[in-house]
Amino acid sequence: MHRNIITKRTAIRMLLIIGLLSACSSVALACPLCHTETGKQVRSGIFAEDFGINLLITFLPFAICLGVVAIIYFRIPTIAFRSDQSRAAITSRSYAKGQAL
Repeated sequence: MHRNIITKRTAIRMLLIIGLLSACSSVALACPLCHTETGKQVRSGIFAEDFGINLLITFLPFAICLGVVAIIYFRIPTIAFRSDQSRAAITSRSYAKGQAL
């Protein structure tokens, strides 16, 4: 019978996440500049019509790095696997003909 048991490690993680989220929200509410005219101008400058482009440009280096890492991670084992398969095919053909490499 399968039981859902929350381990001590999972409970600590959940408490840490809840604590961090609650700490961040109280800091955001305590900001003295957010409710002033300057805060409103800053928000309007950040969330202007070019916000999407700025966000894309900001995250583009992360996407490129992730793509390079994915290519390295998924391509190198594939190339090694293919070379092992070709060696195995050559070896099996050599033994079928009675020749040793």
